[in-house]
Amino acid sequence: ITPISDDGVDGVAFELPVTVANAAPSIASLAAAGAEENAPVVLTGAVSDPGVLDQIDLLVDWGDGTSQTLSVTAGAAFSLTHVYADDGVYAVSVTPTDDGSAVGDAATTSAVVTNVAPTVQSAVIVAAAEGAATQLSGVLGDAGPLDALRVEIDWGDGSPVEVVEAVDRSFAASRIYADDGVFVVTVTPLDDDDARGAPTALEAVIA
Repeated sequence: ITPISDDGVDGVAFELPVTVANAAPSIASLAAAGAEENAPVVLTGAVSDPGVLDQIDLLVDWGDGTSQTLSVTAGAAFSLTHVYADDGVYAVSVTPTDDGSAVGDAATTSAVVTNVAPTVQSAVIVAAAEGAATQLSGVLGDAGPLDALRVEIDWGDGSPVEVVEAVDRSFAASRIYADDGVFVVTVTPLDDDDARGAPTALEAVIA
């Protein structure tokens, strides 16, 4: 600062310290687009900071026990994707920290992940003579790698529907028919959320 008299004469310059306090960043917007299990959820948002030159680190907690970090500049928009292995509603939080170590409030949103019904990928029936065991086996598929699967088997002879748990997504069962004939066997897959997939029909020819 240089003082100047009313005669226009410069005085002796001197300095005064000016302290500019850092301001914490904030999350200006945050949203997660829903998706099916094992498909990408898209998280979008924007960061705000009075310090337009600040670099911002974002800590993203996906709500499923995993997290990641992302670096952006003040005022920037961001977009991330994440895959959830199972259906559910997940609380996603984003916490901003600037390069002056100022931590802003966490912003939260919900990621809604929907279930996908299982499918019968393959099924084979090996028929036998009446009074002998007919063998049925197959493989199931499901988008959710954590889902426990089972099948309902209608043997087509009026007997009660049989429920068989899948092991490593494979199933096997057997049936002894009391009489000869052609029996339509129906296999319906289900997951641990009771979502029913499309049934598969096979013929058991009993001689």
